[in-house]
Amino acid sequence: MSAPPHASSSFDVAIAGGGLAGLACAAALARRGLRVAVCEARGVLGGRASSQIDAVTGDAVDIGPHVITTEHVNFLALLRELGTDAQVHWQRQPLITLLDTGLPPARRVLRMRRCDWPAPLHALPNLPQALRAVGWADLLSGLRLGWQAARLDEAATLELDDRDALSHLQALGVSRRMIEWFWRSAMLALLNLPLEQRSAAAMMRVARLLMGRSGAHFGFPRIGLGELYVPGCVAAIEQAGGVVWTDARVQRVRLRDGRAAGMTLTDGRELHATTTVLALPPAQAAGLLLQEDGAAPQSLAGHQGWGDLAERLRPVPYVCTLLWFDRPITQQRFWARVWKPGDLNTDFYDLARIRGGCTGRRCPVVPGGQRHRCARGAAVAGRAQRGAHAEGDRRLHA
Repeated sequence: MSAPPHASSSFDVAIAGGGLAGLACAAALARRGLRVAVCEARGVLGGRASSQIDAVTGDAVDIGPHVITTEHVNFLALLRELGTDAQVHWQRQPLITLLDTGLPPARRVLRMRRCDWPAPLHALPNLPQALRAVGWADLLSGLRLGWQAARLDEAATLELDDRDALSHLQALGVSRRMIEWFWRSAMLALLNLPLEQRSAAAMMRVARLLMGRSGAHFGFPRIGLGELYVPGCVAAIEQAGGVVWTDARVQRVRLRDGRAAGMTLTDGRELHATTTVLALPPAQAAGLLLQEDGAAPQSLAGHQGWGDLAERLRPVPYVCTLLWFDRPITQQRFWARVWKPGDLNTDFYDLARIRGGCTGRRCPVVPGGQRHRCARGAAVAGRAQRGAHAEGDRRLHA
């Protein structure tokens, strides 16, 4: 809700940012009896995990991740707390269906199965499927990477943060075919950036997770992504005497004796709080910490380069595309294509199969988020449709 002009301005905690991080933090504090004020600059809550109603079709459309995994333990705990965990449709088999258009037509659909065998044996049942696309030499080229991933601790992982993922894979001797077939596809789908733009540290964290856990599988929201948690978080905050304001942009963190003491909004109002939380992208948060004379707060004055570091931590570009077709185009809820040069996305979600939204007249399909700043409008829709296209279908809306 928009902030009323004479709203209470004294709270235990003031939070800038009404996305998933800000709302989850606020709800957790509210459950502990604290009065919290959440200020969101936009008119919609949820940030990069939000939902809106499409004006043409009336369908709920999401911006953000369209898939949840059993490894998202904190998010699942939040859903259980809010009572919406039953609104996730879990797909236990297959783990994922891959489409490799570089293979002969009769062999290009690869169904990878979930296995509960102890790691790393859980990967063995899918060997026959993988060997249809890559050779034994390609698979064995990843042994050094697997050995390193199993032995890395956090300090060693952080040392890889200045190296890009592609260079690290090449240095470890991973074959070109394995990089193109598996690592480019997986990292684009999971980390939303090409290998050249992704740090080796982030990639190795994912590698350690993939190799060290068995039984993981995917789930899909039966309702709008934001509806899973936004209403419940807002209710918890308000029940504890707090507020959630939209269209409330924070201009500056208020400082007292070098410590945060609340926030000043762009309309001039001031929020007083014992604790201030910035649930914002690092560069945006850093800008709010500067004092009126441009100086850093006392608590950060001794940390050289903190502003430059915040600028380097840029959010990943993410543009979601939705396509409505005139008929069902697949029997799968979720599938992925093996990466090809020029691809903007690799994963696809059929909301008609997940949410029952296909009426026989319109069937919504969501290609995974586009990861390039230059991807806009018709170009995005065109490339996305090529990945979701079925012979004879017609796109009704995008």
